[in-house]
Amino acid sequence: MNDTLKIIAKRYSCRNFSDRAVSDADLQAIADAGIQAPSARNVQGWHITVVKNKAPISEIEAEGMRVISEMPDKSTYERIMGRGGKLFYNAQAIAFIATNASAAANYGSSTPYA
Repeated sequence: MNDTLKIIAKRYSCRNFSDRAVSDADLQAIADAGIQAPSARNVQGWHITVVKNKAPISEIEAEGMRVISEMPDKSTYERIMGRGGKLFYNAQAIAFIATNASAAANYGSSTPYA
């Protein structure tokens, strides 16, 4: 098995973060890897924003939990509440990946795909 497949096989989801801050160098390396990821026609039309400030992270988390709590299917809300009620599991930083939705919607619109 090659190294990439070994890494994929060993991946796991961490839901118990320490209170140790992630270094700026590590956050930059993660963001750099994200912006270098391949995309259709190499457009790479995304923007990555990393948030380290706890106040906006808490606000985003609270709004996310509000939205999830109002969903008709309560299973996601109940699962998160059963794990401590934290959407981001006390992460010290979060990264958002955004793209221009109207540009993405029009991308390749002249070529129909099945």
